[in-house]
Amino acid sequence: MVLKQTNKKTGHLLRGPRIIKRGKHVFTSAAVMGWVVTTGVIFLLSINVTPAFAACTPSDTGSAGADVILCDALNDPMGANVTGLAGDDTITMNGGTASSIDAGLDNDTVIIDGLAVVTGDVVMGTGADVFTMN
Repeated sequence: MVLKQTNKKTGHLLRGPRIIKRGKHVFTSAAVMGWVVTTGVIFLLSINVTPAFAACTPSDTGSAGADVILCDALNDPMGANVTGLAGDDTITMNGGTASSIDAGLDNDTVIIDGLAVVTGDVVMGTGADVFTMN
């Protein structure tokens, strides 16, 4: 689309890069549009995008010993499985989203509180386990 804009007072054709505003619509000359597109592409190429991965504290998976795993809004497993493995584990979900929770072996405590979401199963395993949901 080629815009031909004239000066209202003189009737002369206006030339060169300029932005013309008509109500809600903004039109620009080809030179300005070329600059905007080129600048936008350069800007987009200069952004370093690194995917964000989150986990419970200290991680989504415990060890063979007794573990304390905390998942909350700041330590969100983001849909991962939270697993305690062996040992007397305490897994607390105060927020975030877990796909499942597996307390593992031995005497474990699982607490689901606040705005936590578990989309799958909570498996307590063997042992004298305690499950609390608030």
